[in-house]
This record gives sequence, structure tokens and C-alpha cells, in this order.
Amino acid sequence: MEFPVDFPGIGMNDTTNLALYAQLMRFATNTTLEEVSFENPNESQKRMIHSWAVSSGSEFENDPAS
Repeated sequence: MEFPVDFPGIGMNDTTNLALYAQLMRFATNTTLEEVSFENPNESQKRMIHSWAVSSGSEFENDPAS
């Protein structure tokens, strides 16, 4: 599985962004997990997570209740 390393406009040196990305990549590479949840992401973070999920071949669902 290949993951892109260049995300234009996203600061990958930001600790929050890096933590979100690491969480998604752990999920994407662990075949025993069925879903991953992110604790209260803001709108910008939701867009980043969606972009990363799509680029890793994962499905993305945004629960509007959260």
C-alpha cells in the first residue's frame, strides 16, 4: 500500500496534523480494525482526514452528530 507524502497546503510539521495522519495510517495498515474515530475534529481537520482517507484507499464517513 502506497501513501502520498506530499500534501500541498497542509503543515505536516504541525503536531496535531501529524497525530491525525499517524492515527489514520495506523488504521489503514491494520487489517483487524473496521473503523477509526477522531475526537472532535474541526472543519479543517475533517477536510484533511477526508483527503488522507481517500488517498489511502479508505472509505470516509462524516457523522454529523459528532
